[in-house]
This record gives sequence, C-alpha cells and structure tokens, in this order.
Amino acid sequence: MLKKIVSIFLALTIAAACFAGCTKSRENSDGKVSIKIGSWPGEGSLESTIEKYENRLATMNKVYPNIEILKDTTAFDVKSFAIKASSGQLPNLYTPHYTEVAKIVNSGYAKDLTDFLEKNGYLKNLNPALTELLTIDGKIWAVPETCSVQGLSCNKALFKEAGLVDENGIPIFPKTYEELAQTAVKIKEKTGKAGIVICSNKNQGGWYFTMLAMGFGVNFVEKKGDKYVAAFNTPEFVEALQYIYDLKWKYDVLPENGFIDRTEQRKLFATNQAAMTFDYPPCDPYVVKYGMNMDDVCFCRIPGGKGGRVALIGGVLYMVSPETTDEQLDAIFKWIDISGQGPHLTEEVEKSLEEEYASTAAEGRIVTSNNMMDIWVNSDIVKKQKELRSKYNNVNDANFEDYFSFEDVIIKPEVSPCAQQLYTILDGGIQEIFTNKNVDIEKLAKDMCNDFQVNHLDKWED
Repeated sequence: MLKKIVSIFLALTIAAACFAGCTKSRENSDGKVSIKIGSWPGEGSLESTIEKYENRLATMNKVYPNIEILKDTTAFDVKSFAIKASSGQLPNLYTPHYTEVAKIVNSGYAKDLTDFLEKNGYLKNLNPALTELLTIDGKIWAVPETCSVQGLSCNKALFKEAGLVDENGIPIFPKTYEELAQTAVKIKEKTGKAGIVICSNKNQGGWYFTMLAMGFGVNFVEKKGDKYVAAFNTPEFVEALQYIYDLKWKYDVLPENGFIDRTEQRKLFATNQAAMTFDYPPCDPYVVKYGMNMDDVCFCRIPGGKGGRVALIGGVLYMVSPETTDEQLDAIFKWIDISGQGPHLTEEVEKSLEEEYASTAAEGRIVTSNNMMDIWVNSDIVKKQKELRSKYNNVNDANFEDYFSFEDVIIKPEVSPCAQQLYTILDGGIQEIFTNKNVDIEKLAKDMCNDFQVNHLDKWED
C-alpha cells in the first residue's frame, strides 16, 4: 500500500527531502549546476547503449560546461520506488513507465512541468494523444522518452508458405480477431507450424491479454467514489477467455508449451515456429538475437472485436523529483534536448541523431522510414528524424504500412491501478485454460475478478 508506506516514512521524508535539497543544490562550489540522471546504463548494459550515453555526455559537457551530470545507474523499479522516494533518494530525472504516473503524482514524488513545457515550446509540439495520458488535475507531470503502440507481428515466410500473401508478396493481414483465428488455422494446416503464439507467463500473458479483452469490450477497473472496483466479470470477459480457449482446444493453433514468456514468444516467431504474435515494432530481437530474415518481419494494426481495434501504449517517461529547483529543471531539459528526446533541433542533436541511425543500421537492426509513433508533432526534429530514417531505411516499408496507418486504432494505457497484480492473476487464468481442457470458464472469470478485488483493489489507496 503506497500510502501506508508513505505514512511510515513521513518523518524521514521531510528530513530527507530537506537534506536532498541541500545535497542537490543549485550550484556546486565551482559554480556548476548539478543534476542527477537516473537509469544511466551500468554494468550489464549493451555496449552500444553505454556508448550512446557517453557520447551525449561529451556533447553536453562541450555545449553546457556549467552543467554537471551525475550518473545514477539504478533503474526504475516499482517495488522499491516508494521507499527510495520517501527517503529522498530519487535522482532529479527518473524514468518510470506510463502506468506509474498517477501513483507517483498522487504520492507527491513528481514536479509539475506544465509552465516550463509551455514556456519553452514543448507543450505545443507534444502529440495530443500523449498529452492526455500525462495530465492529472489539469497539470502535466511527465515527458515521453520512448513511446510504442502494440501491433500484430506477422511472419511473411509462413504466410507465403500458406498462400496468404497479396500480389506484392505482403501478408494478407487479419482485420478482426475472428479473421485472426481463421488465418491461424490456415497456416497450421498448410505449414504445420503454430498459427499464433500467446504469452502466458511472467505477467506478460496478462499484459497482452488485457489488450485483447479490451478489443472484446472489457473494462477492467471502474472508480466508484473513492473505491476502485474490479468490473471485468462480464459476458465480454468470458467471451475473451473463450476465444483463448478455442485457439488452444478447438482450433489447435498454439504451441504445445502452456508457459511462454516474451523471450520464448519472440524466439518461436523469429525461428519460423509461429506465424503471428502481439508485439511492439520493429522488435529488433527477431533479427539481431535470432537471425530472422529482416524482410520477413511484418507488422499490421491490432485486430478488432466489438470493442474496436484496441492497442496498448507502452514506453518510458521522463519525470522530475519534486525538490528539483527551476535552475536544475532548465538543465534537465537541456539534457533531454541534447539526447534528441525533445522537440528542438540543434546542430548537436542533428549530429547525434545521424550517428544513432547509422549505428542502428550498421548493427543490422531495422530502420523504417517512419517513427513508430511521433512523440513530437509539427517540429523540426520530426522532419529530421524522417529524413534520416529514409536515408538509412533498410526494409520494405510495405511490410509496416498497415501498422503505420493507425486507422481505427484506439490507443489506451495499461490498466490502473494494480496493473502488475492483475497481470499475475490473468497469467494464472491463461495457464489454466492452456493446461485444462475441462476448465469452467465462467467460474474462472468470476474467481479472477474476485481475487483482484479482494486481494488488491480493496487494499489499494491513492
């Protein structure tokens, strides 16, 4: 319980915040403004990621010698965040996921960025679809670092073997979940390979399943007064579970293994053992880790049900600790701009972007002509990104054209609150369906909803 943790550490919070305010001062003795940047790549990080950050640091030191960057290699972790925040140990800039914004803001661990964003030209260029997700009580509390929208990845080689490509050799993408099931059946019949692979483990099955269920019209959580209510014991939820059951037992289009996490999911897809799966494009591990033919990686819009084509948004955000001064805030956004994550294009940012796209292509990773989703709109940096993407483009854009249309796609954030707890419960339900042909789906739906309410939502406080 976040609020209970906060109350336990209340006295420490006040003292630590004061102490942190002193240690994270406006200026050092040499006149430099110091800012601590969280999630800095540390031991075990990819060499290319470490190099990217060090190059950014070198540019920052050259352009802004009066700003000192302090590295914090601690990655954001939901379980330890409240204790770390309440003891005044947050870096000035930290990187949570989209699902955590409301909890962080309601606990008092974030700085209001609205005025700064408006004054410095960020707000007018921020994608309106993202602005809404970052706004609480009329104020904006975060800036996107990365942003992705889920799609359906399709293995062109298996689609072609099954005769499911158009005259240009592009897969005939399923538009609805019913069409997805029919496509999976044809692929299994023609190739002997799984038509689709679905996660069921490590909370990743529940994560993807919430999106599928939303497409069936499911609403997982409602707020009634001050209370959160599990609202998903509905015919639509039972229908979504039945759909998963049918893929396994009626159509027989899933892998034999009933316990699949995202690593195994991607491996099966990339090694031609499965024709479709849910994922974020372009998904470099397909090619870099498993050696998949780059031209066989195709993405389309998420299929739809009676709830529409619902796709979950994911990624990482920049948020700022509340004790950060305005002077430090200005330094933080100079760092964000130097990193190429803001809307402002400078000579240094242009050079950095060119190096990153060149490196991506050289490493054999996919470079499409379009951003996966534009964080900034109507800005010079987006124009430059697309120019550089076209220069280093190494795939047939027709493989991604359907995905990039975003036509009729309803973009939603993950369920809140208690998303991870919900995913754990849903994982268990999916595993039960995959391993028990005689499962009572209506009872399973009721039990999962009750479990979520009693063991998580009833114990939650904003």
